[in-house]
Amino acid sequence: MAAWDIDLTTRAGAKTGAYQASLVCFIYAGLSLVGLVFLGGLASFQSGQINGLVFGLAVLQVAIFVIAGLRLRQGKGFFWGIGAALLLVLALLGNLAGGAIFAAGLNLLLLVFLGNGLRGAYALHRGTSFEDEDIEVFN
Repeated sequence: MAAWDIDLTTRAGAKTGAYQASLVCFIYAGLSLVGLVFLGGLASFQSGQINGLVFGLAVLQVAIFVIAGLRLRQGKGFFWGIGAALLLVLALLGNLAGGAIFAAGLNLLLLVFLGNGLRGAYALHRGTSFEDEDIEVFN
């Protein structure tokens, strides 16, 4: 089974997908935090209000990814994960518009893993029975 293909027929497979999505959220939060540090050191805007707005939005992005990662680690957080995925899509589009091909490829890879993890979190959220639970009844 490939790393980007998760097994949604078992509870363990769905939890593994959600766990992978939480790792993606933590990795992207770390990358955003590094970008935030560079943004604070290299900010060259003339207006202090613009600096504050950009800094506040960057902190909000890091917070959303950390919260989504914590919730997905618990097997929950489907809606927080959707918010994180939307931010990742915006970053991907920004990278493509700016010509940053390596960053766009990295964001696309992270988006694939996050999407599979969201599928796992949705399967856990839905609360339907999994194959492994059905087999335990007959043992």
